[in-house]
Amino acid sequence: MIKKIILVGAGTHSHSCIELIEKEKKFSIYGFIDFKKSNSNLIKKYRYLGSDEKMEGLRKKISAMIVLHAFGHPANIDKIKNIAKKFKIFLIEDAAEALGSYYKKKHVGTFGDIGVLSFNGNKIITTAGGGAVLTNNKKLANKVLNLANISKLNHKWKYEYDTVGYNYRMPSFNSSLGIAQMKNLKKFILEKRRLFKVYKKIFKKNNFFKIFQEPKFCKSNYWLQTILLNKEQKNLSEKIITFAMKKGIQLRPVWRPVHKSKYLRKYPKMKLTNTTDLENRIINLPSSPQLTKLFN
Repeated sequence: MIKKIILVGAGTHSHSCIELIEKEKKFSIYGFIDFKKSNSNLIKKYRYLGSDEKMEGLRKKISAMIVLHAFGHPANIDKIKNIAKKFKIFLIEDAAEALGSYYKKKHVGTFGDIGVLSFNGNKIITTAGGGAVLTNNKKLANKVLNLANISKLNHKWKYEYDTVGYNYRMPSFNSSLGIAQMKNLKKFILEKRRLFKVYKKIFKKNNFFKIFQEPKFCKSNYWLQTILLNKEQKNLSEKIITFAMKKGIQLRPVWRPVHKSKYLRKYPKMKLTNTTDLENRIINLPSSPQLTKLFN
């Protein structure tokens, strides 16, 4: 049971978490680790960023890691949490896309030291922007709340501040919208899951791609319906998206890996072979729960 939930009015709520870690652990370097089917020794091998000849950069101790529950599907959080605990690494769960998703009957975003949710307009429910920070650590919650409230000291009339803060507070109007949306969350999830079953049935006989399906022991909200092209078809992604767009069907490629962003290129990273491979093969399908009405 999560004891502390801090509502924030901007999608950059996770910035509060990073800011917090930077202050607490003097963590000021980013590193990018590749996707692996089996990564039990991954953190051990890269306990220090730059310790492997394939990684460039200074030898910096890994202080924190962010795990993403992509497209609403829970990651293997038990394994990741055990690694974080073993090596004393601060664990942040990016559950922005995964409201209503469960790993072994426990909601994602509640396993790490801090979890973050998004209520942006494209998420399964919305407050027209913003999100929430989740934690059971009272000290961390107070620090995040302080950062999100411009670091103003609690006083009835004086305006004094104890550090640099940010105006991340969620307005009352947005909160009210979120409360109304929450009443429909179960309905939205049921429709998303039904849409997955429709796609699965339609694509049952295809030999060119696989449709993303929730992992074992998990219940996904299926926020974005997603296909993974076979390796032999990875060069067809652009053609498929272009063809669909001409037919009035909006597909999109997966997000560009952030390590390719100009301002992040200088940071340590692995070769990221699997990341690049997945980037070329993943396509997101139309995912609105309203689409289920077309198949009634």
